[in-house]
Amino acid sequence: MAEGLDAEPLDAGILHLCLDMQNLFAPNAPWSTPWMPRVLPVVTEIAGRFPERTVFTRFIPPDTPEAAPGRSAKD
Repeated sequence: MAEGLDAEPLDAGILHLCLDMQNLFAPNAPWSTPWMPRVLPVVTEIAGRFPERTVFTRFIPPDTPEAAPGRSAKD
């Protein structure tokens, strides 16, 4: 366990929030990331223990850059 963390059990209100575990980030995918193969087994293990308390989110890219709100690189 990480130093300084309490070893007390988590209460029933705790959720596992999993952000952007998508095939889009898998090896050989359009937005491949080096961390996906390393963290996927860990995320799968945690989610499998308490699936009812796991919330997955996902990033949905716009169809075109023009459809994306926000600032451009020129701003």
